[in-house]
Amino acid sequence: MTNFIELDGDCLAYSTAGIPSRRPIIFVHGLMSHRNVWARTIEALKDQHYCVAIDLLGFGDSSKPDKGDYSIRAQAERVLRAADYLGFSQFNLAGHSMGGQIALYLSAHLAPKRVLKLVSVAGVVTGKLTAHVRLINMQLVRTGRYIPRLYEMFHSMSRQPRFANWAFKVWFADPAKLPFDSWAQDRRQALNPAIAISSYGSYRSLQRTNLTSMLTGLTMPVLALHGKQDGTVPLADAHLLKERAPQTRLILFEQCGHFPMYENFDAYLEPMKEFFNN
Repeated sequence: MTNFIELDGDCLAYSTAGIPSRRPIIFVHGLMSHRNVWARTIEALKDQHYCVAIDLLGFGDSSKPDKGDYSIRAQAERVLRAADYLGFSQFNLAGHSMGGQIALYLSAHLAPKRVLKLVSVAGVVTGKLTAHVRLINMQLVRTGRYIPRLYEMFHSMSRQPRFANWAFKVWFADPAKLPFDSWAQDRRQALNPAIAISSYGSYRSLQRTNLTSMLTGLTMPVLALHGKQDGTVPLADAHLLKERAPQTRLILFEQCGHFPMYENFDAYLEPMKEFFNN
């Protein structure tokens, strides 16, 4: 079921699962993504926790204002306001990719005393994505910002496995090994023409937000999960997080790209369950 929070005239979509009296976990998705990227994770955690997955402004079922503030700071503030709305004085937090960057910003700078535990899944730290993403993928996003029909064309072409596996090869170590239908929603969300403006605005802020100096502000336990073949966020970002926040437990997955929750689910879930359950 989709619920909505109204913030400054816009609607933020979210879903919940589990028992409200249990300790909450807020899940934050990445760039050009959506809250259901956490669906299988939440299904595995909901018996022990109260899980809340948010669609960031500009994505999923949330409002997509053309003149919205899509900065990392503003998105982190919205996550915190959602926690206020839901009555969470303290909470656990998990973020993927840009959502990891948002979660790190919130935890290190915005409200460190309110975050009990933090999970960063392929989280962005320096703001610098891989060369392939910067020079190819994000240039297409930039073009799509001004020519939305580009999204429509790619959206149609993404139904073909050969094109989709090429276009999204930075997501997975080997996309051909995944059932094609298992990430169909992710392709649709990433190529939705309605996110053309928010995607470009978000990427520009992601680029400009280097969290390196903030990481010493992380006072809570941190779990960092990262695929060794991540073609989107450099593996160096995960090592930097570990270096600057020594309490971080860093786990790297072999033959795994940017989405360990899809490519290596069992290995990804085990440390996450242990981390949140203890």
